[in-house]
Amino acid sequence: MINFNKIALCTGCLVTLFTLSGCSAEAVQQESIKEMPTSSGSDMHNIARANNGFAFDMYHQLNKNNQNLFFSPLSISEALAMTYVGAGGKTKSEMAAVLHFKMSDYHLKYAFKGLDSQLKSFNRAEDYTLRTANAIWPEKSFSIKKSFADDVKMYFSSKSSAMDYKNNAGGAKNSINNWIAKQTNNRILNIIPSIDPSTKLILTNAVYFKAKWLHEFPQKETDKKTFYLQNATETQVDMMHQSMYFKYAEGSD
Repeated sequence: MINFNKIALCTGCLVTLFTLSGCSAEAVQQESIKEMPTSSGSDMHNIARANNGFAFDMYHQLNKNNQNLFFSPLSISEALAMTYVGAGGKTKSEMAAVLHFKMSDYHLKYAFKGLDSQLKSFNRAEDYTLRTANAIWPEKSFSIKKSFADDVKMYFSSKSSAMDYKNNAGGAKNSINNWIAKQTNNRILNIIPSIDPSTKLILTNAVYFKAKWLHEFPQKETDKKTFYLQNATETQVDMMHQSMYFKYAEGSD
């Protein structure tokens, strides 16, 4: 059984640490790699719907105190999907329910690969950078099947690096923090304060985004305005302003 020992969330980065108890390394298994067609439109639609469902569930869990909240649900979903394709039995069923996955591994892996390719294609625009990166960091004594490592590399563009958590947890922490800093242009530093020597696997997903506004707000149009809080109180905050026709969405909720 996989015990989620620690989940640390930060703007643009997800780090998940696992300790595995009551099972051997042989529990990490999945389908062997096959030559398959690229993801279909229906697969992309299904994975987007699954990610949206998970995002709303996660938001309700994290926002119990009604405070400002910023997180990347896709980062969490994608990182956990890497382990999902290597899971089995009850663990896999429970993960599928939480992540809203309702497709086979065959289609899910290619859906994530297609989604990753689509996100990378946006970087063709000027003044726009969107970079995502995945990595798995197993304890060097914990045997990871080659087929699993090949799968996460092929479908999730993930690197795999063995770490010595038992004898050099500090060195492993520095290596992972340095990787995260590099992927986020040094925007996220030292997200992992320490690592438990019993850790068997760490998943990381980093997101870096920088772009200009399509319609920039004039700096001179920023003024103090009244902002109404949920507890019926008011506060004065800086608000940007511009007049233009924009599209918007409206629903029954």
